[in-house]
Amino acid sequence: MTGPGSGRDATTEAWAAELDAMEAHLDAQRAAFAARGAELPAVRDPTPPEELGPLPEELRGRAEALLAATRALEGSVAEARASLVAAVRAAERSGRRAAAFVDARA
Repeated sequence: MTGPGSGRDATTEAWAAELDAMEAHLDAQRAAFAARGAELPAVRDPTPPEELGPLPEELRGRAEALLAATRALEGSVAEARASLVAAVRAAERSGRRAAAFVDARA
């Protein structure tokens, strides 16, 4: 519940809403990465921190957990990219080309 008597001020509400939006966007990015080829969510323009004010201490843990989850996804993406680059380079070094014809009688 928000509003008078809810115990949450406007800064806390603004940060809570921003963290909700960040979490939803991260969830969409995770789903797209897991689907390998699904459409990526559009780039999200976060609310500038100067409009939100200082992060309320009561939301610090949530913000830190979100940052850790974001960094974990970034790490997964970087690992997948490195694996793909290594596979492409290995294929290029082998010099083998894909078969253009396969004799099914053999």
